[in-house]
Amino acid sequence: MTVAQFVVAARSTAVWLGNAARILGRRVHRTPSGARWWGMVHMLNTELGVHLRLAERVADRVLVGELAPNRIRISATSDGSMALQLDLPRFLSTSNAALAAAFAFVETRGRGRPKRTPRRTAAVDEFPVSWVIRVDNDRDKLDRLAAQLRDWSAYPRGIQPGYHSLWML
Repeated sequence: MTVAQFVVAARSTAVWLGNAARILGRRVHRTPSGARWWGMVHMLNTELGVHLRLAERVADRVLVGELAPNRIRISATSDGSMALQLDLPRFLSTSNAALAAAFAFVETRGRGRPKRTPRRTAAVDEFPVSWVIRVDNDRDKLDRLAAQLRDWSAYPRGIQPGYHSLWML
């Protein structure tokens, strides 16, 4: 699973995952179960405002432990009179949908640095400094070219501007 797929599957951001892993001292295992675990920690922490350490303990107990989710109580108040109850089947269902979306829609890259593509050069510069002009030896075409070059104040390469009237003699 790539990093981009893992971020989508965990419904998080790469920055949050890196910071949370550093704070908790845990590695980010890019597996479907790891995406579920980090997704639950992210949801508890960012959406419900549960402290990161408490979110870690709850995810460990619910997803890794043997306890039923209705046995886990997260105190919402300091005296414990209000608590949160987890709906594990719904969480697993949305987690599976996020995993499917990550595998189906996130574009994967190959490992390592991307290969350099050679720079494409334009066929014709938009504003070239000098032009190479080839024209058929037809009197009408040569007259039109001469008129156009006079309009542009064109002069041969290597001759300074102002001296071009000498070569036209």
